[in-house]
Amino acid sequence: MIRIVLLLAGLLAGLSAPADARAPSARTALLSSPAPDIATQQLVAAMTTRPSGDRIRMIDYLMRALQGGGVWPYLDVYHVMAAHCDAGSTTASQAGRLNWKNAAANSLTLSGTTTVTCDRGITGSADGVASTGYSPLAASLGLAQNDAGASVWALTNGSVTGIAAILADNSRIRVRARINTSASVAISSNTTVALTTGGNVPHVIGVNRRGDPSNIIPFRNFTDEPSGASVSAGLPSTVSYLGNATVGTFTDQQVAIAGVGRALPAELLAAKYFPEAMYLRWLGAIP
Repeated sequence: MIRIVLLLAGLLAGLSAPADARAPSARTALLSSPAPDIATQQLVAAMTTRPSGDRIRMIDYLMRALQGGGVWPYLDVYHVMAAHCDAGSTTASQAGRLNWKNAAANSLTLSGTTTVTCDRGITGSADGVASTGYSPLAASLGLAQNDAGASVWALTNGSVTGIAAILADNSRIRVRARINTSASVAISSNTTVALTTGGNVPHVIGVNRRGDPSNIIPFRNFTDEPSGASVSAGLPSTVSYLGNATVGTFTDQQVAIAGVGRALPAELLAAKYFPEAMYLRWLGAIP
């Protein structure tokens, strides 16, 4: 089943999608892919260190898969922190701070103690923050009070028991991407809902409010968990990853991909998860 979905995602992206993106067959497919999508070209042009040809094709694969799979319109900001490092550096990645939806806006600003790892992402600390500068409350790009979603790829569980890997200044987004029932979420509300099953990292933990002012739906990877009561109270203010200095809670997890926007329909969860997993597997970030 997983292979079928991967192949479907590859077709949507205009590429074949072999099971192991690091295999020679994958490299051949990438090298023979069409010219990069215009969105890919704009993103790459904004990178101060140009990625290799193979990497550009893998970026293009993910870009096309999200677009072709119908996920793209639901994303307001989308950050792929698992990226190549700057030339001559193993601790800085300008490419990993760019917003894929609009490379000219909402690049991540790092503060406190954060650790960048090439091709893996950004790790937080007891005070580390990666701020998007995006405030749905001040100027929403799509996210609405009862049409809102957020998700994060966590590669490690971390040791700091802080609230969230995604958090808004007014706490109206909280995605705590820890293991099993330690994971919890909230959106357009301060009231969190714990996952009833969950699982271990690496994984995606996310939340959607699909038009319901009274309940939200957590999800892990590509599967919804039972909804939970969380009364809609208003839009989130400025969104950050790894923690939030205003709220004063943080996580030392390693985060590879994160984003917020409109609520993603259940049928599109797989269209987002599998291409992201393919990209991270090509990097060697996940098994």
